[in-house]
Amino acid sequence: MQSPYYYYTPPSSPSLPSEISNNLDILPVYQPAPLPDYLQTEAAKAKEGEGDSVPFIPGGGLTRRMLSSIGPEWKIPTLAILHFVMEGDNRGDSGMQVALLNRLLQLQIQSIKEPESWKQGLFGSTHDGSLFG
Repeated sequence: MQSPYYYYTPPSSPSLPSEISNNLDILPVYQPAPLPDYLQTEAAKAKEGEGDSVPFIPGGGLTRRMLSSIGPEWKIPTLAILHFVMEGDNRGDSGMQVALLNRLLQLQIQSIKEPESWKQGLFGSTHDGSLFG
């Protein structure tokens, strides 16, 4: 993995507008490493040669399911920006994502407002010092 960012367009999605697709050259296309046989289901092995399935996205949550649900009748061009991050405090990653979206979509977002939950502690509430003597 050379970049923390990739893009993926589902096979059944209509073409992206040129003002977006022209800017995508700054990102690599997501091409996953092949899954070992023991991680693949029989259904996934059968679909592998069809070329129309969305690949496995490690840590992608519902992304694969959402992209797979886009059928040929879908008329809205669809693109997924994949951002692979480490566990922990990802506030810096969110700033990097804003900068990327500014560049891709030619926006001028200068900063983002952090949700209140981020100020209360990303890893739970702080501990009362008297607990530790």
